[in-house]
Amino acid sequence: MSSCNLSGIGRIINAEIIGLPTRYPNTTINNYVIMPNHVHLLLSIDRIHNAPIIGQIVGTLKSITTKKANQQDNTPGRKIWQFRYHDRIIRDDHEFQFIWQYIANNIVTWETDTYYIQPNTLKQP
Repeated sequence: MSSCNLSGIGRIINAEIIGLPTRYPNTTINNYVIMPNHVHLLLSIDRIHNAPIIGQIVGTLKSITTKKANQQDNTPGRKIWQFRYHDRIIRDDHEFQFIWQYIANNIVTWETDTYYIQPNTLKQP
C-alpha cells in the first residue's frame, strides 16, 4: 500500500481507507494507492448476510472524506470526487495478482499519465 506525498485531503482519504475494515468488518483492504487525482483500491468483501455492496462502501468513503476535507479547508460544499467510479469483479488468482501489481506500480508510472503536472509547475495558493 503506497501513496504519493499526500496532501491534507490525501491524508484524510488514507485514514478513511485504512478504517474501512473497522466500519465494514467483512471487508479487507488488499492493496491501494492514493494518486494526486485518483485512487485505486483492491477490496475484498466476504459474502455474508447483509454484506455491504461496493456502492455503499464507495459512497460512504466519498461522503466522509469530502465532509472532513471541507471542514479542514473551510470550504463548505466543495466536491472532491467525480460523480461515478469504476469497479471490477476479480474472478481468479491470476487476475487478482495482475490488479495487485497494477496498483503497486501505478505510482511509478504517474509521470507518464496524461494528467501529470510537474511539481515545480504547480501554482502556489
